[in-house]
Amino acid sequence: RKVWLCLECFTSKVQRHIDSYLKGKISEEVFLKRTQWSKSWGFPWEHYKPLFDLVKKHGGECRGLNVIFSQRTGKSLRARDRHAAKILAETLKRKAPGD
Repeated sequence: RKVWLCLECFTSKVQRHIDSYLKGKISEEVFLKRTQWSKSWGFPWEHYKPLFDLVKKHGGECRGLNVIFSQRTGKSLRARDRHAAKILAETLKRKAPGD
């Protein structure tokens, strides 16, 4: 079966880099640099890499869910949650039946 991931460790603005990495168009090193992994998330990549390996092996998709605001407020957190929910809904609509 295909693997469908939606992760908050990436912003939706770096989606093109996620897609390029999963399609083998850019290396892991370039992917991590372009997505600013160490700066924006900071947790060890080695903990997340197996998830991407699954998508590469079985097909599917990985979507960045997060959005960054200059200040964290109740309003910005609600906007972030709405943004993530929209991406989740769009991903579920595109997901092939049986996947």
